[in-house]
Amino acid sequence: RTPSPPALAWVSEPVAEDFPDSSRGFDQYQVFADLIAVCPPDLRLVICPHPREDRVRWEGICQGRAELAHRPTAEILAEVDGVVGMTSMVLIEAALAGMPTLSLQPGRLYAANPTVDRLCPVVTESAAMGAAMAALVSSRGGDCPSPVGMDQLLNGATLRLLDLVERTAKHRDEGLSHER
Repeated sequence: RTPSPPALAWVSEPVAEDFPDSSRGFDQYQVFADLIAVCPPDLRLVICPHPREDRVRWEGICQGRAELAHRPTAEILAEVDGVVGMTSMVLIEAALAGMPTLSLQPGRLYAANPTVDRLCPVVTESAAMGAAMAALVSSRGGDCPSPVGMDQLLNGATLRLLDLVERTAKHRDEGLSHER
């Protein structure tokens, strides 16, 4: 599945609303403006706003440069080649699912989500965004390695979950038989 043109999801989060004092060093609107400035012209960019963000503001921002998602983020992720965001949990989910990801935090003052730093490439300087975006777009359709240090956690995770469900059900059944 390699659609043409390349497609990326921008997963936003309400940084400007939650940190109006600019204590993070960046906000979603400035990062998005910086992102648009370095995007290849043929890139399809889908904005997935956070539920607490003003969709009307995003509609005004994205006109002609990106499309505003009107479906759940999970559906959008199934259709794109990669995910770009700041510190969103969606970046973590995408990285763990093997999707190419990129965290843009230009001017950040501290690491707000160390898990994002462990699982995703992180850009903290605006000048490095263009090269990072080019690398992300060029990785489409290729194999994405498991996040560093996560192989041991992910290997066999489905079987461990199934075992836990079975043990929980057995424990529940044993508890019910004692009540009779």
